[in-house]
Amino acid sequence: MLGLHLHDQFKLSDLISLDIHFLIRALPRIVFIFFIHNQVLANEATFSTRDSLLNIVASVDNDSLKLLKIFQFLEHADEEDEEFWYLKGKKIVQNNNNKTWEHKLDYHRGLNIRQVNTKEGILYFEELLLRIPEGGFLAATISLHLAELHHKIGNLNKSERALFDAKPIFFLSEKYDELAHVYYLQSLILRQRGFPDNGLSALDSALIYSDEGDISLLMSIYNNRGRIYRGMGDYDSAHHYYHTGYLIAMEHGPRTMEAKYLNNMGNVAHTRGRLDTALYYYNQSLEIKLEEKNERGATVAYHNIGAVHMDLKNFGKARKEFIRSRELAIKTNYKVLLIHNDIKIGKTFLEEGYPEKALPYHEDALRGAGGIGFESGRVNALINLASSKRTLDRPDEAIDHLLQAINIADKIEHKAYLSEALTGLALAYLSLNEQLDDEGGTRLVRDQDPQIEQLLIQGAQISQETGNYSGIESSLAALRKFYNQKKQHQRESEIADRYIRFRDSLFNQQSADAISKWETKFETAEKNRQIELLQKENELESLKNKANRNRLIAIGGSLLFILSLAFLRFYYKVKHRRLKHIEQLRNKISHDLHDEVGSLLTGLSMQSEILEMSSSSNDKKSLRRIHELSRSAMERIRDVVWAMDSSKDTGMALVDRMKDHAEVVMGGLDKFYKFDVELSKDHPLRPDVRQQVYMIYKEAVTNFLRHSNGDRIIIELSTNAKRLKMKIEDNGIVGNINTSGIGLTSIKKRAAAIEASLKIDYGRTGFQIYLEV
Repeated sequence: MLGLHLHDQFKLSDLISLDIHFLIRALPRIVFIFFIHNQVLANEATFSTRDSLLNIVASVDNDSLKLLKIFQFLEHADEEDEEFWYLKGKKIVQNNNNKTWEHKLDYHRGLNIRQVNTKEGILYFEELLLRIPEGGFLAATISLHLAELHHKIGNLNKSERALFDAKPIFFLSEKYDELAHVYYLQSLILRQRGFPDNGLSALDSALIYSDEGDISLLMSIYNNRGRIYRGMGDYDSAHHYYHTGYLIAMEHGPRTMEAKYLNNMGNVAHTRGRLDTALYYYNQSLEIKLEEKNERGATVAYHNIGAVHMDLKNFGKARKEFIRSRELAIKTNYKVLLIHNDIKIGKTFLEEGYPEKALPYHEDALRGAGGIGFESGRVNALINLASSKRTLDRPDEAIDHLLQAINIADKIEHKAYLSEALTGLALAYLSLNEQLDDEGGTRLVRDQDPQIEQLLIQGAQISQETGNYSGIESSLAALRKFYNQKKQHQRESEIADRYIRFRDSLFNQQSADAISKWETKFETAEKNRQIELLQKENELESLKNKANRNRLIAIGGSLLFILSLAFLRFYYKVKHRRLKHIEQLRNKISHDLHDEVGSLLTGLSMQSEILEMSSSSNDKKSLRRIHELSRSAMERIRDVVWAMDSSKDTGMALVDRMKDHAEVVMGGLDKFYKFDVELSKDHPLRPDVRQQVYMIYKEAVTNFLRHSNGDRIIIELSTNAKRLKMKIEDNGIVGNINTSGIGLTSIKKRAAAIEASLKIDYGRTGFQIYLEV
């Protein structure tokens, strides 16, 4: 509901402020371009741009700064220069054995690979994920890219698992922009799995965490909200959100998004049966895509125009559009749409009664979908291939294809395709039995009879759920035939009654649809008249805009600086409000954990201790164990509460917590501990840094108590240039130790999670840990 409330109140002033924010976000790139230009002039060079940039890199002594420059150049490089700068940076990091920078370079290369080939992008990112530290921001970012790529080819399960890995890391590290993208992608998956309400909730979360200036994500949220409402049959809401997104796209661009919304409004009209209106929107979308030379977008537009002609039974025109789309799909390497076009071209031949011409297109679609792991495409191809085989009197082969399609559709939880495949199975089963009757045979598919019966029943149920009337009719007819052949006359009679009732209700529905069609024709004529008026109004508005544009440009320059300052003040005020809200949320969670879970565990500990004193000797051991576990859980809850409490985000709060822990674990032992602290009272610490430093300290103290033969441990904490330094040392004499043990491995992982430098020394002088973050 929050998402609806925010967007229903979206005003022109909000659009203007978002536009200004977009310009401000672009300022760093503009400054960078001017910086490069000035550097080239300063060198008085006749060199190429690449030579000039090489001179800039060569003028820097520090390798880290060299790499920083290279990353700046990579952001603006074309494909050839991108490879050049990647190899240049790779050489620097390999000479210095700097794994962090090397992983960042490899990640940047992966972004380029995924643009060229989705499948290679998946393999590259999966391999890179194995080489980088777990639990870090980079690992989460790669998981998010993997989720997008798996979703692109229809692997919803793998996409969901990748999102599951990324979401907690983004949340704990407070990377809310990325978290917004996680929720957006999750909404796409939920929509495709048939959970529209959950999809809308995910979009609300995406909106809450999104950056106000991320216009692209905002328009995508509107787009998916429209698609969910369209899938729910709420076409008015779907059109509302598409139209709102269209207005934002017209105001802010790019025109590709404007074309996308026109295409989606065409989808709504198409679904409602308003085919003339759908064609208008599709052609408007195509016109923009051709102007922008967006060949991939034009591929979709031609395909949609073909789909309208197919619904109008103009199969020749439809095939012409699908072939245009197919040619562009091959040219742009748009493999998913190539598969859809092959299926549709085959369908046009099938509708015209040429199954032998349809067959090779459906076989090509099946091979193509298998080649890129496009599971929903495989199901669609198998269903249509079965239709071709059934029409060619090859029902045995059709049944085999449909059983494969049913298994895949069930696996990927695609109900619409599952219903269609089950309907096809019923038709193929009827064809097989008709063929046997014509030949005078009595053979049945005996080895598959139980499976066929269950699938026909499931087909009728799912067709009922999805409103697939032809599927219900075919499934019931096939069940009648099945029970007749099996001599199960009681069941046959029950199905016959259901079939007759269904046919009666369908007749009534068709009568109502016929009346609705006449109403639609009238609405279409009225809509066309309104569209013509709207076009004329747009032409007049365009002339007015041209007249006003020069005047706006003249005064815009003087206002830009003032508006920029005002917006920056507004932006940071909103950001501060959001951080304040998050801080309150953290405090609430920590208080709830302390009050609810903490008190519960305390009661459990006391109760188990009382029972232990009064129990038999056989039960004492178990009760003692419960008592110890509850006390351990209480200690961990305290750590979590302390980590979540925003009032503890200071260096001294960390020191106080360390001292408390030292007193608890070493008080009363013959162990001496000392703290040397040089921190300002209010030195700020990020929550994740504070938590990980504390956990590293706890692990070090535990190691000291368990493994060290020393009797003294010293903890030093200080700051230098806003970096926190921690040194922990004891006086135990150390021989060989297992550096890959669980304790030290945990310390290393925690240090890597906050990108801290870590050094561990041991020998005759004792054991030392040095940490800087």
